[in-house]
Amino acid sequence: MDIRQLHYAVVLAEYGHFGRAATAVHISQSALSQQIAKLERQLNTKLFDRSHTPISLTKAGETFLPRAITILEQVGALKKEVSSLARTLRGDLRIGIFGAGAGELTATLISGFRRTAPEVNLDFVELSMTDQISAVEQQQVDVALLHMPFHAPQVQFIHLFSQPRYATIAHTHPMAHKPAMTLADLANDHFVTHRSNVPRTWAQYWSCAADDGRYGDRFGISSVVEGLHEVAYGKRVDTAPASGARFFRHPGVRFVKLLDASPATAAVAVRRGATNPAVRCFVELAQELAPSGGGVVRDLDPDLSQNPGVAVVHVPSAG
Repeated sequence: MDIRQLHYAVVLAEYGHFGRAATAVHISQSALSQQIAKLERQLNTKLFDRSHTPISLTKAGETFLPRAITILEQVGALKKEVSSLARTLRGDLRIGIFGAGAGELTATLISGFRRTAPEVNLDFVELSMTDQISAVEQQQVDVALLHMPFHAPQVQFIHLFSQPRYATIAHTHPMAHKPAMTLADLANDHFVTHRSNVPRTWAQYWSCAADDGRYGDRFGISSVVEGLHEVAYGKRVDTAPASGARFFRHPGVRFVKLLDASPATAAVAVRRGATNPAVRCFVELAQELAPSGGGVVRDLDPDLSQNPGVAVVHVPSAG
């Protein structure tokens, strides 16, 4: 159970209609329905009677609603208090960014943090495939914006949202001008290999657990740009999040949506036990700005059409 679910339940009780409530909280009707169903599963009881319109509260829902409202009021008061404290924060916050970071949310998050904690000095560090986690573990950065997955017990990951994944293929590839493809279409291709100090879990995920049967090639890639070169000129393939397809350009590369690849999850990474109060402020703001409580977001394709090196794929929004 999380705060957004409580908020969604309170708004649904107010409107008595999934469509109008979804509009009020700025998410799709299907996403709202899924979040309410998830909340009911967690509570092991039904909160809403959906058998008629307007939707009404069950007995359990009537007990739940006033307590949910109280919790939301307490959280609101806490946010105001934290926001007030944030304006007194001083010092530095080192932000590591790998690749496209958290996509379009990155600029919104950082500008929002500047407004929230104007006295905190921000330093930015470009991370590579090899140091995106070690930089957090070794306190070279305070927070990192990256994409999962990782196995790193010393690091806490705050999931922000998920987005579709794309195949990264050469412009001469047989599927280069297709609107979409499946993992089976890459069955005969060789994926890029990664340098030995790239986290293995992460490398295998982005190579669809293939890695050509090898891992830790000393001549493997360690950056996004190296990967694009390897695809364009080395006749290999890779995958990327939708935001990566928008942020990175290469004349020899096409990005084509993968219909059956698991979504890519953007996250904020922080070292467990971090004591810098600006870190907490940054994480709380990231959670507040993240769309639909970490749900899957739609593709944002308009810029892709401006680049002849990218195949444009239009994806309908969820719901």
